[in-house]
Amino acid sequence: MQDSSAPVHIHSPACYETVYICGEPPDHVHTDSCAEQRLICGESAGEQAGICTESPEIWEATLPDDLPECRAERIARIAESQLGYEAQQGYSRYGEWYGLPYCQWNTAFAAFCLHYSGVEGYEVPFSAGCPAWAAALENAHLLLNTDDGAPKRGDILFMDTDSNGEPDRTGIVTGIEDSDEGTFIELIEGDTNGSVAKRQYLPGELTITGWLTPPEPEVLTAEPHPLPETLSFQAESDTGILVCAKTDYGIFPEGTEMQVTDVPDELALAAASEALGQAKRTCTPDDI
Repeated sequence: MQDSSAPVHIHSPACYETVYICGEPPDHVHTDSCAEQRLICGESAGEQAGICTESPEIWEATLPDDLPECRAERIARIAESQLGYEAQQGYSRYGEWYGLPYCQWNTAFAAFCLHYSGVEGYEVPFSAGCPAWAAALENAHLLLNTDDGAPKRGDILFMDTDSNGEPDRTGIVTGIEDSDEGTFIELIEGDTNGSVAKRQYLPGELTITGWLTPPEPEVLTAEPHPLPETLSFQAESDTGILVCAKTDYGIFPEGTEMQVTDVPDELALAAASEALGQAKRTCTPDDI
């Protein structure tokens, strides 16, 4: 029996490596399903009695129904639906979703909300480590800063809380509010004393290193190509007979190929006689 008083190792992102298992060529654009996280630290973590792990069916049942089309609003509502969640001895549903069940889960929470808003891995890179995620977004030209305006509801904010020049924490913007003291920014943050919690900051209380505005899906605006009304065919046989055919589009199955072949008079007369139900002695070629 495990000693419950013994220190429990809590995995961090450094305890895992990403292994791509899809087998696709190097120029393939990976999605979340292409990779798995493999433990490399050699430590065991959190497998103590009393911890209730979760499956996707459990946490997906906590998500709101009837989400709007706007992805930013989806992210904000998903974050609000998770308020009050508490981790158990280092285990969180957000780490479980990402494949790091016993890691620090502040950034995994933000990535979880982004994923369930409908954003795919080929649109935005994902990570459970804050500095690594910010770097990946910057490389993809998706990390915004004050030159791009100001963060708004549904954006994922990256913050430097220890003043070392690197982001180390994320929060989801759920509100901007003016007051006598200035403009408050309201965030929902994961792993706030082990729970999902709402916090408010004045601009001077935050060192913002950037933010992600979730991309909206592209809307098809081009006019669809109309199908032709008729299908035409024209070809000449080896003996110089020109054959032209025209019919309504769709009469022939997709991919039908037409050819012109010379037929001996005997075969042509026999086919005509069978079709007409009477003997024919002559046959005059004509355009079809």
